[in-house]
Amino acid sequence: GRPDGYAYLLRQEAYVQEHLPTAHYLPAQGCPGPITVQLADNLLLVVLNTQWWVQNGLRPLGKAAGCTAIDAKAPFQDLYRILDQNRHQQIVVAGHHPLYSNALHGGNFTAKQHVFPLTAVHKMAYVPLPVLGSFFPLYRKLVGAEEDMAHPKYRKMRRRLLRVLHQFPNVIYAAGHDHNLQYFHYRQGHYLVSGAGSKTAFVQPGGKATFIHEHKGFFSLDFYQNGEVWLRTLEPGAAAGEPAPEVFRARLLPAATAPAVVRQPAWAGSAPAGSAE
Repeated sequence: GRPDGYAYLLRQEAYVQEHLPTAHYLPAQGCPGPITVQLADNLLLVVLNTQWWVQNGLRPLGKAAGCTAIDAKAPFQDLYRILDQNRHQQIVVAGHHPLYSNALHGGNFTAKQHVFPLTAVHKMAYVPLPVLGSFFPLYRKLVGAEEDMAHPKYRKMRRRLLRVLHQFPNVIYAAGHDHNLQYFHYRQGHYLVSGAGSKTAFVQPGGKATFIHEHKGFFSLDFYQNGEVWLRTLEPGAAAGEPAPEVFRARLLPAATAPAVVRQPAWAGSAPAGSAE
């Protein structure tokens, strides 16, 4: 979110393309998107650069920057059109910022973080700031930085995005941002937070959450030929190289009345037979 973040992004994109020439860096050039990728028959990925709406400083827009969007509203109109034209497919929409969260960016803090507020930045920063320390969590909850759900920029982006997604049942929205695992099933939509690949942070149970877990790992989505879609956790175990027991597994979509054929594209590698993962 830093003012010169756009320049950093372009350097990062160039680095990825140089060292991973077959990788997909989406959306390109820091554009807001949406960008579509047909992962398999009947399985569509839609990618949004949600950072674009909360970014400080320069943001690319229009043909001169290589973007299709001409204003801040156009991506939501494009997203609606894409979802409407692909109702026959299973759709995953991916964006960095969650739309529902029981964690720090959603304004949820522990009692410890009211006394030791700097632990929200670094887990070992035990500098006691009683009373004064509560201002930081309350600010994040009620006003928010640009990266918090309470901030006006984030709220506006979230409201517009949910206005579209709520019109399309069974769409899966996958995000990161908060360093934990969260799953919400709300208004016939499925909302994932999978941001615990390298570190963890507090997440509060309850609210609209079906599942929360403060543990390193990530979610896996399994799409089967009969139309079923399953969500499960993949987490490291106590011993190096060993996976942890599966702590959560849920069927998001039942088998289709007319079985959907989901074939692996050539580049997908070795997924379990009968599934696209």
